Amino acid sequence: MQIKIINLRYSPQFLPQVVQIGDSNAKTLGFFPQAAFKDQLIKGAILGAISNENLVGYLMYRISFDRVNIVHLCIDEKYRGKHIALRLLDQLKKNTKQYRGIRLKCRQDYKENSFWERTNFIPIGEVTGRGKLGNLLTIWWYPYAKIDLFSTFQEKLSDQKIFVVIDTNVFIDIKRNENQESLALVSDWIEEEIELCLTSEIFNDIQRNKDNNERTSCRNLAKRFTVLNINEEKFNPIYQNLKTVFNPNNSRDKSDLKHIVISIHEEINYFITRDSYWLKKSDFFEETYNLRILKPVEFISQMDEILQKSKYQPKKLAGTSLYSKELTSREINVIINQFQCTSLNVVERKKDFRKKIENHLSNPKINSFTNIINPEGKIIGFFTINRSIINQINIPLIRVSNYRLKDTLFKHLLYKIQLISIKEKADIVVLEETCLEDSCFSPLEDRT
Repeated sequence: MQIKIINLRYSPQFLPQVVQIGDSNAKTLGFFPQAAFKDQLIKGAILGAISNENLVGYLMYRISFDRVNIVHLCIDEKYRGKHIALRLLDQLKKNTKQYRGIRLKCRQDYKENSFWERTNFIPIGEVTGRGKLGNLLTIWWYPYAKIDLFSTFQEKLSDQKIFVVIDTNVFIDIKRNENQESLALVSDWIEEEIELCLTSEIFNDIQRNKDNNERTSCRNLAKRFTVLNINEEKFNPIYQNLKTVFNPNNSRDKSDLKHIVISIHEEINYFITRDSYWLKKSDFFEETYNLRILKPVEFISQMDEILQKSKYQPKKLAGTSLYSKELTSREINVIINQFQCTSLNVVERKKDFRKKIENHLSNPKINSFTNIINPEGKIIGFFTINRSIINQINIPLIRVSNYRLKDTLFKHLLYKIQLISIKEKADIVVLEETCLEDSCFSPLEDRT
């Protein structure tokens, strides 16, 4: 069956079919006035699934401040089980990435809750419905897990702590104040050096608990941790590959694997658990993904060794022995010859590039020039900072060479600039560089 997903704003002839499908499912969806359907259609907030010029399902949503709220996701009963709801949801995700995430409420006793878990939504809370029956509703949330120069997670990285993920069992130990091995992780002396993280999968684990009060208290505690979200573009290929390796056959096994995969794509190096099955797989994950799986006591006993290692370089740069230093006058010609912009639409003459650098170096009180050196002593990237405006850092130049990890290196330079801006308490960072390749814009445009 051929299905196409369209925005019904441009095909208003399907509005009567939207109303018909909505009304026929009013028992679960609730009453929605026909005029309101029309209003949402005019706003462009109804996606339709079309087969042979017939509407077979729709997704209606609304925008509230910085998030998307799903109002209805409904498939004609004759066409269910054909992944049409997933197609509509995927299109919504593609259309609304500029927002913080997608939110919805679903009655806790509805089987549809399993759909939201399968599509990487997380159950972040519960509320009592306003109807006379007062049904319990689960709040589902899909965060757009983009991490960039200004995101919450990256801001926490500026604390220069080691980031580790704890699994659900260790989290529950901490919640119940039991198991001394796990409780040692929240000792005051460790908190100075270690940032304990959870993955968003923790909320699905919490949701499986049948005790309402326990679910609430666990969620409240989870919100006190750094929570790492799923980035589907990174998550899906890793997860699908590891599914073939480990063949998880129940919800608990799948959840365990999701915790690990999120840790991998967020470039976390330490995963702490008491689960003997995963502990036995530590060598595999360390060799394949640079993720060490340790028991709490093992992590604590190795902390001194771990703290001696680099905490700040991205995983892909680890072990490459890159270092940074200020530019010397003898290196100006090297910079000009290696980093003059010649391959983009912007025309940069060599003498103009030299003038930019020399002008920048002429005022060291407010300007700095930092280059990145590889183990062979070659400059593979650099950035300049201008501090002429109070509480603001300007970046006139930032460039990388055709290094084998060029994109990763560029992100690393952005990260170093971020640390400088936080250390100097700059409120604004302005990128003035005009010679940027297309691949550089992704980490700059991604905003949470």
